[in-house]
Amino acid sequence: KAAAGDTEGAIVALKKTLEVGPLHTEALLSAAQISLQEKKTDEALSLLVRAYQSDRSRSDILLSVASLQAGELKDAKAATETLEYAVGTNPNYLEGRYALATLYAAAGKYEDAANLLVGVTKIDEKTTETLTPIIEKLRAGQNPFGATEGNTSQATTTPAN
Repeated sequence: KAAAGDTEGAIVALKKTLEVGPLHTEALLSAAQISLQEKKTDEALSLLVRAYQSDRSRSDILLSVASLQAGELKDAKAATETLEYAVGTNPNYLEGRYALATLYAAAGKYEDAANLLVGVTKIDEKTTETLTPIIEKLRAGQNPFGATEGNTSQATTTPAN
């Protein structure tokens, strides 16, 4: 067990955990976080993918993958594909729908973004009041999220009120 503030000790303990259980989801997620802090983006991405493979019910992991792809790796196409998969396998995953709608809007796919958000309002009627003006802007050909095709770092955040 590592002492508080002992990063190296924590990394050693984490590696031992992964040796015993290479598909231990929480250990993989912790290792990915450490890799990100150390600016090891490719390693973090690999660990996140392994974490998802160890627990395919965790759509939130795919959101983390897409966030890394869109932000650090500046690969909006890969992020979009990841979120399309996440939403396709779990249509009720609202955070994934929000993030995918934001990426669609950044790519100029306003109608696709609007349709995703309409789906959110059908899943969670409490969102209708907040999302209706956003949907209207999208249908008018406007990007209410502020991210542009060249700037997708904001594209995996949920829309503001």
